[in-house]
Amino acid sequence: MAVKRKPHTEAFKAQVALAAVKGDRTVNEVASHFGVHPALIRGWKKQLLAGAEAAFAGRGGDRPGGGQDPRTLPAGRPHGLQALDDGVQRPQPLLQV
Repeated sequence: MAVKRKPHTEAFKAQVALAAVKGDRTVNEVASHFGVHPALIRGWKKQLLAGAEAAFAGRGGDRPGGGQDPRTLPAGRPHGLQALDDGVQRPQPLLQV
């Protein structure tokens, strides 16, 4: 009788891979804790480490401000505050000068 493969969710794979990367337990200990084969954990761990670089890609590196040069940003509101111009009526000040 053939055994069906158990589908693992991405969240479960990430949780197991993070536990393996953490390093406080061996891969075999993590495998017995989560009930999966150590070879699966090694593969998930490699995928996690390979994808970690992509998580930070396009963020501008070490430059402050997200890597964008403030001289090249559009004029008007500072970067990130464009969402405040959403068309909502703001209360007018009580005193007119």
